[in-house]
Parts: sequence; C-alpha cells; structure tokens
Amino acid sequence: MLYTHAAAAIAGAVIAGAVAWNVNGWRHEAKEAERLAAQIEHARMNERAADQGAAGHEADKARIRTQYITLTEEVERVVQKPVYRDVCLDDDGLRILAGAITGQPAAGQPAPAVPRPEPAR
Repeated sequence: MLYTHAAAAIAGAVIAGAVAWNVNGWRHEAKEAERLAAQIEHARMNERAADQGAAGHEADKARIRTQYITLTEEVERVVQKPVYRDVCLDDDGLRILAGAITGQPAAGQPAPAVPRPEPAR
C-alpha cells in the first residue's frame, strides 16, 4: 500500500508538472502575441508618419516647383546681333535673362495677374 501511495504521488507530481508546463507555455504565448501586436501597431504608426511626411514633401515640391519658360523669340532676336563675336551677352541679353530669372514679363507683354493672398490661419 505504501508503494501504491508513492506511485500515486509520483504520478500526481508528473501530471501537476505537465499542467504547470502547459500553463507556463500559454502565458508565454500570450505575452508573445501581445508583443507581436504592439510591434505591428508600431510599424503601422511608422508607415502613417512616413506617408504624412511624403505627402508634405510632395506638397512642398509642388509649391516651390521651378517653372521653366521658353524664351525662343527673344533669344533669336538677341543672338542675331554682331556683338556676340567678343562677348556672350550684351546689355539687352542680360536684361532679358534677368527679367526671366525674376519672373518679370518681357517688354511688350502684359504683367501676370496679382496672386490672391493666402488666408490667415
């Protein structure tokens, strides 16, 4: 009878150990699932921040985009002068180039419309 009680105690200890092992495994898996969910949420937040940054960058690029203007008529008229044998641009050429850089219209062309002021925030 003593051996029976000892065998039952050993069997109970083995079963209790197996149950404890399973419960500990479940706890570990639950913590791992929480960690993965937090990692996924963190990655989503990073993606949203990157998307917002990219959208802001594209808006800034559109706002400060350089506009290229073709000046073929003025250039052909200025290039036909004989002064270009010694220098690249004469006074008229420099004036046209400076006007194109600052955005001023060429002589004989109407000025662009005044831009609408941005609303105050």
